[in-house]
Amino acid sequence: MITENQPYPAALEALSNGLIVSHADLPPGTFIFRQVPSEVPAAVIPRMSSLPDSVKAELIRRGGSIRYQNQWCIVHPSGTIEGWSERMGALMSHSGWRIHYAEEPQHFPAAPVEETVGTGVPIREVQP
Repeated sequence: MITENQPYPAALEALSNGLIVSHADLPPGTFIFRQVPSEVPAAVIPRMSSLPDSVKAELIRRGGSIRYQNQWCIVHPSGTIEGWSERMGALMSHSGWRIHYAEEPQHFPAAPVEETVGTGVPIREVQP
């Protein structure tokens, strides 16, 4: 189910609640989501395929885990995912947002940390 022509604040609230949104001005098949905040244990950092070696080396030098928080992403029809900013959305029309609701909510079991790919485990509370 899709709710059409929503104002921007409603789209931001939907993103914060784990839904996906799109906009009338975006190409068909393009949508935006908020990545689940997660913590990556220090032992996983060397195996991460999403980080350049220079970044891995610096994070390892600093020690400890890393946290992914407040990441907003745009997904293109090709499957390419890029960073997206709330400011980008503010530049678009205030209305015209579509909120996408799953017909039947699906729940996927959480994978153990050693089985995750490139990230870590979801964190319940986002800490600054």
